[in-house]
Formats: sequence, structure tokens, C-alpha cells
Amino acid sequence: MVSGARGSSGGSGNSSNDAGSTTNAAPATASTKFNITPSFQTVSGRGTVSATVRDGNITVWHLAMTPSLKGFELVVKIYAPYKDFPGADNNNYGTPSKQLGVTCIDIDAGGGNQYEVYPLQYNLVYNSGAVWGTITYSAIVPGSYVLDLGCTGNYTTPLGKLSIDNLGIAAGSTSNMADDAMVVYGVNTSAADTVVKFGAIRGIGDSSPGSPTSQACLVQDGSSGATWHPAQSAINQEIRGTWDVDQLFSRSWFETGTLTFNESASQIKHALLDYPCQGTNSAGITMP
Repeated sequence: MVSGARGSSGGSGNSSNDAGSTTNAAPATASTKFNITPSFQTVSGRGTVSATVRDGNITVWHLAMTPSLKGFELVVKIYAPYKDFPGADNNNYGTPSKQLGVTCIDIDAGGGNQYEVYPLQYNLVYNSGAVWGTITYSAIVPGSYVLDLGCTGNYTTPLGKLSIDNLGIAAGSTSNMADDAMVVYGVNTSAADTVVKFGAIRGIGDSSPGSPTSQACLVQDGSSGATWHPAQSAINQEIRGTWDVDQLFSRSWFETGTLTFNESASQIKHALLDYPCQGTNSAGITMP
């Protein structure tokens, strides 16, 4: 495997004391500005989504949900009159607020890509026969978002669609409780380097791969097997979730940021972004 990272070169530039002489200028570099803004549209087309979740003919919850974005966090404000919640383990999650807190988001990102994300945190209370408060999720992966009560897939209700311009999604691993993935939102290039703007989700305390800042690479499109690793990285936003009901689930994590590669646009043209970096060119997100 050939490393494509470039080190700094020594030596001085051309210089002269003669009138009219010039000094070689350093090449322009790609912008590292992270100017990505997600948007969320509810299925109702309005701010609040109302839904009734049933177990057969039995009403489980009446839900009034108002989602809003806070950066790359999706904060879902919920009001729900309490009914008998048929969640996992026959309500062994305890209080009504804790039971409703066991609610995941199922994401259909299209192209057969589906992900489940756990809450980053929940702040719910039970009072006067109703549960109310907020549950917060990552808003990293674009696609259709479905609320999954109990995280079992048995009691679901559509919530809306998250939209973010992107070049593709690289699935991290399929062996974890919390799904993980890396989304490439855009690429800036120059004659000197390449900047990849990304978002990533994963679990904490399971076998999820680490941050793309250390686990992502570019793989050459061809037979030489050359790989390039980021020379620099910058984190725009990072959240490590606190939600873990009775230690039954891994905690969720997300981050957004940039990866800077010391390779030009012509060098990495049609290369594949690999996450986690396996050093193969059989899968990944194709660079422009």
C-alpha cells in the first residue's frame, strides 16, 4: 500500500536583488469553511405532528411532536397522555417518562441505506397523566425520519425528512448496537490540497469505528492501491450523548468537521473515501 501523504519540502524560493525580480508565490489552498445547514420538514407540513400509536386495537400513545433543529441536533418536543406502553421487556423500563424515553429514530436514507439512531439525551417528566418534554437526536444523516417507540420497529410513526446536500454516505460497520456512518457534505479542492466536509454518527462503548479524523482515508481509483490520510482535521460540532437506559444500549455520538488532504484535485480525482479505512477501492464515496 502506498502512502500518498506529502511531507513539507526544504529549500528556499527563488530570490534576487535585481529590480523587477519576483519570489515564487505559494499555491492557493482550499477553503476549510464549514458552511453546511440542514433543514427538516415534518410529514404534516406544519410545526407539530400528531399521531396515535396502537398495539393492535389498543391505543398506546397519543403523541403531539414538534421537531426543531439546533445545529445538527434534532430536538423533538413531545406531549403524550400516558397509556400502557408495550415496550421491550414488558415495561421493565420503569416510569412512563423513562418508557417514552426509549424511543429511537429510524432513518431511510435511500438506496437501501437504513440507520437507527438512539437519543443523545432525553428530558421528560410525567405529571397529571401525561408525559412531556424533549428528546434530542443527531441530525447528521439525510433521509426520512421515523419515530420508533421502544426501538423495536413495532411501534413507529413518521416524523419528517432531513435534507442536507451531500455526495454520499459511507456505512461504518454493521456489527454495532448503534449504527454508524459518515456523510460527505461537500469537497473543496485546489492545486495544493483537498478539503472534505463531513458529518458522522456512531456509538460509544461498542465496536463502532472511531472518528473520521483518524479512521477515514482516500483510496485511489485504480490498481495501485494508494491511500491518503488526512494531514489536518477540524471539528465544527461534537456531541457525546448521555442517554443509556439501564446500560442496555450504547450511547450515541456525532461530530461534524473537515478533513484536509495534502493532495490536489487532479491527484484524488475519482478516489474513494473509505470509512473506516480498509485500504480497498471496492466501496466508498467517489470524489468529484
